[in-house]
Amino acid sequence: MRKIIVYPLFLLLLLSIMSGFISGSWSSPNEAFNVTPDGVYLNWTNSYQGDVVLGMNSSYSGVLRVWNNSAGSYRHSVLPNYSQPQGNYPDYCGFNLNSFLLYVKNSTGSYTYNTTNLNGGEETTMTLLSGNNESCPPGRYWGYVNITNSTNPNEFYSLPLEINIPISSSNELNTTTGIGYFKGTLPAYADTYHSYYFNTSSVPNSTGITLKLSWSGSSDVDLFLFDESGNLKAKSINTGQSESLNYQYLPENKIWEIRLYGNSSSPINYQSSGQILFTTLNATNASNPSQQISAIDFGNMNTSDRKSVKIKLKNEGSLILNSVSQTPELYHTQTFSDTTPRNFSIRVPDFITRIKAEAVWSNGANYTISLYNSNDTQVDSSTNKYTDAGIAGAEKGEYVEYDPSGIVGLSDDGLWKIEIKNNTPTTGSYNLTVKEWVNPTGWVSTNYTTMTFNSSGHENDSSVVDFNFTVQNLTLSGIYRGFLKYITTEGSVLEIPFTANITTPELFVNNTFKQSTVNLKDNIGFNKTLVLNITINNTG
Repeated sequence: MRKIIVYPLFLLLLLSIMSGFISGSWSSPNEAFNVTPDGVYLNWTNSYQGDVVLGMNSSYSGVLRVWNNSAGSYRHSVLPNYSQPQGNYPDYCGFNLNSFLLYVKNSTGSYTYNTTNLNGGEETTMTLLSGNNESCPPGRYWGYVNITNSTNPNEFYSLPLEINIPISSSNELNTTTGIGYFKGTLPAYADTYHSYYFNTSSVPNSTGITLKLSWSGSSDVDLFLFDESGNLKAKSINTGQSESLNYQYLPENKIWEIRLYGNSSSPINYQSSGQILFTTLNATNASNPSQQISAIDFGNMNTSDRKSVKIKLKNEGSLILNSVSQTPELYHTQTFSDTTPRNFSIRVPDFITRIKAEAVWSNGANYTISLYNSNDTQVDSSTNKYTDAGIAGAEKGEYVEYDPSGIVGLSDDGLWKIEIKNNTPTTGSYNLTVKEWVNPTGWVSTNYTTMTFNSSGHENDSSVVDFNFTVQNLTLSGIYRGFLKYITTEGSVLEIPFTANITTPELFVNNTFKQSTVNLKDNIGFNKTLVLNITINNTG
C-alpha cells in the first residue's frame, strides 16, 4: 500500500506574476495520482481559500496523508524572499522562517496530521487557506505545493499557488490622507511584471486616483492601470526616471490592478516611490450640481470665438485637499490609421511648444517610429519600447517627441515628417496619434485661485469656477483637446477634459515662396502711400 505525503509548502513573495503554470494535472513520471485544479489562486474573490482534489489512478491504491509542518499552530511554513523591508509588519507576513500563515485542511475539517485510505479511482479533497495575511505588504505571492509519493519520492506533482494581497487600509493605505504605497525591486533581466490590486472605493466618495512611480538610475519602467475585467484604462510610458498617470470617476467597489515593468541588467529599486493618491474633488455643472462633468465639449468654433462654462468644484469626502492649484493644458491633435509602413506629414507652426506622436497596435508587428523636422533632420526615434507594454499585457506602442525649451521657432516652422517602419514580415493595422501643444495663456482663463478644500459639509468645501475658452488668431484648424488640472500639494489630481473643433484660414505652401527686393527712393518730409499686390494662385 502506498503513502502520499504533502511536503512542507514554500512560498516566495516576488511581487510578480509567475512565468507560467505547469500544464497538466497528473503526477510524474507514472501518473499515479491526479491533482485538480492544476493551479490554485487565493484572493478576495474566494475569501483566500481554494479546494484541491487528489485522486488515485485506478491502477494504484494507497494512503493519502496531509502533512502539517507545524502541528501546534495548524499551519504550513513558507520561506519568504521579500524585496522590501519589514518595517512595522509582523513576523507572520513571512519575515521569519515558518511564519507565513498558510493552512491545509482535509475533507473532515482537520488541520492536524491525518490519513485517508484511497483505492484505485477514489479521491479526497483538501483546502488551502491563507491566514491573516491581508495585513501583509501588498503584492503577488507565489509558490508550489509539492505532492510526493512517500515510498517513491520520484513520483511527484508541483501544484502552483498564487496569493494576491491588495493595497488597503490593512497595510499601506492611509484613508485619512488618501495616500497608499507600493514598494519593491524589479530583478535584473525581469521577464514578468509587478502587480498590485486596490479597491476603487477604498477611500469613501473618491472621484479619481493618481499613480506615481520613480526610481534611481537610467533604467526605463512603464506604468499601467487595468480595470476589473483586464481592460487597459490608462498608462504612462515615458523614458525618464519617473511615471505618473491620472484616472477620473472610478466605478464603485471594483478591484483594479496596477502593473509596472522594466528590464535592466541590474535591479530597479522603487522601494520608497510607488504611490496611489485618491482624490475626493468632484466637478459638476454649477447650475445643476447633480450633473457631473466628465468632459466639456465646446463644439465648433472660429478664430476669436469665446465660450464659457461654470464649474462647481466640491470636496465630496472626508479628505482635506490642501492648496489645490490649477494648471491648464492644451494641444492640437490628429489621428491616422493604416496597415502598411508609410510617412505622415504634419504642419508644425513656430508657436508650438511640444510635439508627441504615438503609434499603437495589437498584432505581432514590430514598428519603429521616427520624427523629422522641417529641415528633414531626425529629432527622435523609438524602437523596441513596445516590449514593456507587451509583457505587461497592454497595447503595444512606440512614441517620439520633441520638447524644446520654449517654442519650435521660425527656424523649424514648416512641414514635419513622421516615419513608420515595420521590422517584421507580420502586417496589421496601427493607429497614430499626433499632439502639438500650445501655450494655453490667452486660450484659457478662469477666476480660480489656489485654495484648500475642507472635508465635505464644512466651510470652504467647494468653489465655483468661471471657465472661459477663447480661440486665438494664431492657430491651426482641427481638433483641440485640453485639461483643467486641479492638483493638491500631496500630488492627487482632478482632470477636467475639454475639446473644441476649430476652423481657421490657413495658407499652405508646398514648396518655398519666391522672393524679390524692391528699392524705393523718398524725399524726407513727404508722405507717400504704397500698395503691394501679392497674387495667390490655386493651381489644384
